[in-house]
Amino acid sequence: MQFLIWILAAFLLMLWSGAVWLGYTLSHLALTLPWDQATAALGQLQIPEILKPFVDPIVLIFADGSWTTWLQSFEPLMQWLGNLLKGSAGWLVAALPVITWVVWGMGALGLLALAAGGSAALWWWRKRSGAVMQGANASSAQTVQNLVKHPLLHQLRRKFMG
Repeated sequence: MQFLIWILAAFLLMLWSGAVWLGYTLSHLALTLPWDQATAALGQLQIPEILKPFVDPIVLIFADGSWTTWLQSFEPLMQWLGNLLKGSAGWLVAALPVITWVVWGMGALGLLALAAGGSAALWWWRKRSGAVMQGANASSAQTVQNLVKHPLLHQLRRKFMG
């Protein structure tokens, strides 16, 4: 069971790592690439024909190229955000890798702490339930000994066994 806890923790750590680094990559691209070039490049992406039966129909609606107009509607917002981050908060762009490492590290340590806590709780529960079972076995043995020593059983044994 502890093995499953650590496997789950490793899986969650992989998901966390992927999400943080994908966020870093997308924010870095949004801040460094010109928005019109990015939307043009995204508009040229095509879904392979073999994958189309497995893709959500909503995605297929956007896959015909109409989603580039939807992306271009965000251009003023992205330009404003890019100018804000590059101009008045330029240190934030430079600090983005450090901030990403810190956020990733805090999340990774949190996941590892949860896994260690779950593992310790399972160990404690097994230890406690094992002690209870040993106590139950001891009380069962005591009950059997009391039955063997019971006077009625002693009389029955003398009567039938000789």
